[in-house]
Formats: sequence, structure tokens, C-alpha cells
Amino acid sequence: MTNDTSETASKDPTEVSASFFTSTETFRISPSVYLKIGAKKTLPLLLCALALPVAGCFAGAAFDLRWAFVGLILTTLVYPTLIAYVYYTRLLTAEAHRAVSPKKIEIHAPERIDIIYVSADDEAEPLSAETIGWPLLQSAVVSDDRLLIGIEGCRNPLVIPVDSFRNADDVNKLCSMIGNTVCRQS
Repeated sequence: MTNDTSETASKDPTEVSASFFTSTETFRISPSVYLKIGAKKTLPLLLCALALPVAGCFAGAAFDLRWAFVGLILTTLVYPTLIAYVYYTRLLTAEAHRAVSPKKIEIHAPERIDIIYVSADDEAEPLSAETIGWPLLQSAVVSDDRLLIGIEGCRNPLVIPVDSFRNADDVNKLCSMIGNTVCRQS
């Protein structure tokens, strides 16, 4: 008695095609959008860390008025200095310069993403192109009509306006290929 078991390869209908190529139109992220995205990430933790000492000082002012002055010193002298430090170390960096420069994205899934910078005017030299390997991509989220791609080792995500894609379906296809997750609205 022979047992003939021929296996047929059945494709899962939810599986995404092995590879695809897409590119975006040239776009530019404004500094205010970059600040908004960075602030959403760091501001809640920073505000809690700054508010607790001030609240403690004003609570201590119920017993000794000098603590109220310490709280005022914190809010008028120390905290603006800390905020300026965060501004200069997070927002005036080479990473921030690249984020707000005009660029075009070429996606060679599942191999790499190429970022091709374009000159903002005729006199300036564009930044050199960058390539991000596919394994470094961590997440993809659509938020406020922008695709945010989390990259390992970067503080802020790669921001791509959804309307810069030539085909609207490419956004969902790209999201499903990054970590096999579907884009979620944030």
C-alpha cells in the first residue's frame, strides 16, 4: 500500500508580495511639523519631570514661604535653561536638518529605503543620499496624513506625507511589509 501525499503550496491571502518598488514626489517637512512630532514623544515625560518639583515647592510653601520662592526660581530661571538645552541638543542637530530638507524617497521593499535629498535653492548643494536597510525599520504608523517610520537608532521617525506617494495603496502595502503589521491611525 503506497501513501501518496503531494503537498501543494498554498499562499496565505493575507501575505504580502515578496517585493515592490515605489517612490514619492519631492516633499519637505516643515520645522513646525518636526517639532510637533518630537514634542509628542518627549513633552509628556518632560512636563511631569518639571512639574513635580514645582508642585513640591508650592506644597512646602504652606509650611515655609521660602519654598514658594524656590518654586518661582525653578520656573523662571532653571526651567527656561533646561528647555533651551533640549532645543539646542534635539532640534539643532544634523538629524533635524535632514528631517526638514527637501527629499524624495525610493522604497525598494524588502531591501532598503533610499532618501535622495534635493537642493532647496539653486545655490545650495543638496545633502548626500542615505540608504536605510530594511532590518532597521521598526514600525509604521499613519498620523495626521503622514507616514511615520520608526528607525532603529534614530530619535525621531522618518516622516513621509501620505499625499506624496504616487499610489495611495503603496502606503498600506509598505506598512504591512514593515514588521507585518497593518498601518494604524494615531
